[in-house]
Amino acid sequence: MSGEKSTMRTKFKWDPRTMYDVTESERKAILQRAKLRSAMKAEWQKKVSDPMQGTYEPGPFFDPAAQRYYSMRMSRKNHFQQRPGNVIFAFCVVILPICLITCSLQWAREKREKKYRSGEVPYTKRWPQW
Repeated sequence: MSGEKSTMRTKFKWDPRTMYDVTESERKAILQRAKLRSAMKAEWQKKVSDPMQGTYEPGPFFDPAAQRYYSMRMSRKNHFQQRPGNVIFAFCVVILPICLITCSLQWAREKREKKYRSGEVPYTKRWPQW
């Protein structure tokens, strides 16, 4: 055995901080985007927490991403198209549960009232008791 090569694999040090499943250029791009994101967050915090805001620039600060979001929310009605799927969804979510709950409550009340009127339940055991 002294002259034979070992069939066991050599152990390597596994470090998840240095080993990646992406190429080097992709890793650099990811790091660059993270750096840009942190810089934008820092700028946003600086603008939001500025105690002198409004003294040198009139009005609130402008954020294009927030403006796009608000514009999208306000113009949602203009882009809505009523289709059969939308009507069925609205019926199943709004109208159907209300009708089912109303019918079940009415059915339970009629059943209870029928027992009361037939004398199956004595007056002292009736629900609700105040």
